[in-house]
Amino acid sequence: MNALVTGASGFVGAHLVKLLVEQGHKVYALVRKTSKIQALEDLKTTLVYGDVCDKASLSQIFQRYSDIDTVFHLASILTPVSIDDRIYWDINYQGTQHLLDVCREANLRAFVQCSSVGVIGPLPEIPADERSRCAPDSAYGETKYKAELLALEYHKSFNVPVTVVRPAWVYGPGDRRTYKFFRMVAKGRFFLIGTGQTRLSPVYVEDVARGLVLCAEKIDAAIGEVFIVSGGVTVSLESLAKAIAQEAGSSLLPLKVPAGLAKVGATICETMCKPLGIEPPIHHRRLDFFLRDQAFDISKIQRTLGFQPEIELSDGVKRTVAWYKEQGWL
Repeated sequence: MNALVTGASGFVGAHLVKLLVEQGHKVYALVRKTSKIQALEDLKTTLVYGDVCDKASLSQIFQRYSDIDTVFHLASILTPVSIDDRIYWDINYQGTQHLLDVCREANLRAFVQCSSVGVIGPLPEIPADERSRCAPDSAYGETKYKAELLALEYHKSFNVPVTVVRPAWVYGPGDRRTYKFFRMVAKGRFFLIGTGQTRLSPVYVEDVARGLVLCAEKIDAAIGEVFIVSGGVTVSLESLAKAIAQEAGSSLLPLKVPAGLAKVGATICETMCKPLGIEPPIHHRRLDFFLRDQAFDISKIQRTLGFQPEIELSDGVKRTVAWYKEQGWL
C-alpha cells in the first residue's frame, strides 16, 4: 500500500510508520513544521509537511502524491486540560472533516480512523465492547466521538472506505504520557488514589500498530465497522504498578489517598490553573486513570479480522522500562 499517516511524529504514529516501512509499504508521513521528527529520521519514509487544520495543505499533498491509496488518520490533540475546548474541536473534529473532504476526491482503498475508547466515557458495563453506549464526558472524548460519526457518515454518503479503531490504554517505548506513570513507580514515588482495584486493559504500542494495519489490509471485512484494540489481559491498576516496580527494582509507597479527597484537590487545582493557562498538577481527567475502569472485550476484532495481541503485559513492561533506561529517562 501507499499510505499517508497523519500524526506520524506522535507516539503511536511513529510506531505505525516503522511497521509499515518494515512491511515494505510506501509511507508518506504527515508532519507539521514544528513537529519533533527524530523518531522518523532513520526510516525510509517521505516526510510531507501540512496540517489537518489547513485543508489547502492537504489538497496539495494529494495532488503531489497521487499514488496515495490508504490513509491512517492519527492526528489529534489528547492531553492538555488547560487549553480552550475549541482547540479540541478544531483539531480532532474539524481536522478530520478537512481530511475526509479531500479523501472524497481520492481513489482510496482504505481510510483508517484512529479514535479512542475515551469516546465511551464511564463504562456502562465491564468489560465494554463496541456495542456499549457512548457518553463521553470530556472535550477530548466528545470530539473524538463526533469525528468517528463523521467518518462513518462519509462512508455511507460518499463511499469513503472508512473503518474506525479505538485503542485502549497504550504504553511502550517513546511514550511521554505514560512515562510519567512509569517514572513515578520506578523512582518509588507512586501511591494509589482510591482502592487500586480499577481494571485496565493495557495494550503495547506495537500491537496497536498491527491492529491499524490489519484493518487496512482487510478493509473488505472492516469497512464501516468500529473495532476496539486492547491487550489480551485485564489487570488492576495496583497489579500493573507492582509489575512496573518489580521490573524497575522499586516499590510502591504504602499510601492510598481517598478518592473523595483527591477529587476535591483536582477541582481546586483546575479552578486556579485554567484561567492562567497552566496545566494543573492534578485534574479530574488524570484521576480517571486511578478511579475509572477501562476494561475491554476485543472479541469483535479477533473474530472479524483475526487480530491477536502479540506482546504479553510482562514482556511489554520489560521492554518499556528498558527503553526508558536506555534513554536516560529512568
